[in-house]
Amino acid sequence: MDLKILKQAMKKHTFQDVQFDKSKQQAVHKKIQQLVSIEDLKSVLLGLTQTERSGFDLTELLHMRGEQAIIQNEGLLYQCLHELEAAELINGLWKNGEKVYFLSKKGQKQLELTQRPIGGVKWNALYSK
Repeated sequence: MDLKILKQAMKKHTFQDVQFDKSKQQAVHKKIQQLVSIEDLKSVLLGLTQTERSGFDLTELLHMRGEQAIIQNEGLLYQCLHELEAAELINGLWKNGEKVYFLSKKGQKQLELTQRPIGGVKWNALYSK
């Protein structure tokens, strides 16, 4: 089947009732920005967990940096920490009733990749603000 015919058929039948107005476009752009900021936040967290830090310490550091994703939603920090922990990029350990996070060996390798110059730019600037 020709792709042009398929596209025309889908436009005629599948997307017939779909309205993609300005507000929906803006909502999609906002979600994309959030996804990008989440990945940036994870990169920042890798850098910040080179030394052992609690979630509270990380929140304070990110607030001081003016990280909008955290200021708007502090729960996002813990979501990212859990994802990084599940991916074995950081380790979490309970000390004195507080969970602290630190970079794993796998996380160190990942961090080194982000520190390599790309086009003459070192990307570790993400967390060295």
